[in-house]
Amino acid sequence: MRSGLVLFLFSQVILVASSSRTDKCGWNKTLETDAVSFVTSPGFPWTYRPSQDCTWVITAPKPDQRILVVFNPLFHLYDTDCKHDYVEIYDGGDELSPIIGKFCGRVVPPKFISSGNQLLIKFVTDNEDNGSGFSMKLEGYKTFECSRNFTAPQGVITTPFFPEKYPNYMNCTLTIFAPNMSDIVLEFDRFNMEGNPWQKPVPICPHDWLDIWDGLPEVGIFIGRYCGKTSPDQVIAYSGILSMTITTDDATAEEGFSANYTIRDKRDSLVDEDAVDKCGGNISLKTDRVNYLTSPGYPLGYLPSQQCIWVIKAPELVQKIRINFNPIFHLEGTGCNHDYVEVYDGGDELSPTLGKFCGVAASPQITSSSNQLLIKFVTDDENQGLGFSVGYEVFMTELHSSSAGASLRRRTPKYPNNLDCTFMILASNMSVIEVEFKSFNMQADPTALQGVLCRLDRLDIWDGLPKVGRHLGRYCGQEFPHRVTSHSGILSMTVITDNRVGKEGFSANYAIRAKSLLPGHERK
Repeated sequence: MRSGLVLFLFSQVILVASSSRTDKCGWNKTLETDAVSFVTSPGFPWTYRPSQDCTWVITAPKPDQRILVVFNPLFHLYDTDCKHDYVEIYDGGDELSPIIGKFCGRVVPPKFISSGNQLLIKFVTDNEDNGSGFSMKLEGYKTFECSRNFTAPQGVITTPFFPEKYPNYMNCTLTIFAPNMSDIVLEFDRFNMEGNPWQKPVPICPHDWLDIWDGLPEVGIFIGRYCGKTSPDQVIAYSGILSMTITTDDATAEEGFSANYTIRDKRDSLVDEDAVDKCGGNISLKTDRVNYLTSPGYPLGYLPSQQCIWVIKAPELVQKIRINFNPIFHLEGTGCNHDYVEVYDGGDELSPTLGKFCGVAASPQITSSSNQLLIKFVTDDENQGLGFSVGYEVFMTELHSSSAGASLRRRTPKYPNNLDCTFMILASNMSVIEVEFKSFNMQADPTALQGVLCRLDRLDIWDGLPKVGRHLGRYCGQEFPHRVTSHSGILSMTVITDNRVGKEGFSANYAIRAKSLLPGHERK
């Protein structure tokens, strides 16, 4: 009886593979709506052939759908280190897309969902030993979009369908932006997400969870991860930004949570009353903490026809001033002829200029050469952006004597070493953001290992928040990025440079347009 059951199951595997006509070495296919398709290695479940190089490109039925992939438990590629026989899956329609995974041996790959509406599957074998191969089930999957930005003085935030059960396969970000770097207070009324029934060493919250940051996700201060029925305590964000990311799996769902938030007056202990949201002023720097100044109205937009000048002075002559711009930086224009912020290395505009910034390219860290620094903010009477916020603090340096005296290093057009900065474009109403690169030249990586790109200098681009949204690509050398489009209302770019070779970098224009059909799917 048992052998008959095994034979029946095995015949079903053969039947599925043959009836769906998947036993071909590669093809391009658009999945049918509400239908299941299969990709199998040629010959599955019998032994596959040697010296194969097969590529399948799968497209979801609709542009807003993703692709769910589930492997058959019968999985056998004759290899253990994936150097000879392997199946490789890319999160996009070509091999320039991010790699989801490279699989071999007898360990069945986990199921996963693409981040876009295309997948590329590559199957490679050598000319020696062979295994039974693989089969995978594919179907279009429409994800639930729940990411939102909040800017009202107070409001209620809930998981989708609360108090009914939230959807599976959620991965969304909720962000509260407070004007004037105010505090954000978040209090939970109800909280219930799938918990962890086991004790350590099982990871905390292995199924569904809520992560909270004071600041941007993966960038700000991590407050905590929560699941089960243990509600977070009162949460306070002091940076002017509070972010929450919700992640759920494909199994148990609960009612989720409901929380109230309030934006309250800024706190004297963390911001400078004389600087925040005021158009200029003289600032005596306090030595025991970081202080902030912002363009008036930040991050909700500044006024036209502004000319604001702040002069920051450290208490002692031997002290210097270090400033860091918030990654949310947006001044209208790209040539700095209309709206811009300018930094001078001294207490007046006759001092040397340390930089003039506009667009979405926030300045890297700047340190003055004396105990004074001037920041000038100018806007025209036309278009406006979100503005800027900058933290400033006393920077103590060691003093060194030199018989040769001091020398000034000539500024070069090359970007600085040791950069680690993020540019973000925020669009209202989840509009579409398009970026076109005019020039691009960053240090290349001529000795990169297979599957490891741009280890020296690089530009990473995300549709969404950095390291959270869909990764659109990594670039270096003179490889020109294609037109970049974000459909989430946020486009993020991070620039990383090492301590060696510098190049001229890149220049790009961006535009925000109303959301419509995705490019390539317009109505005829």
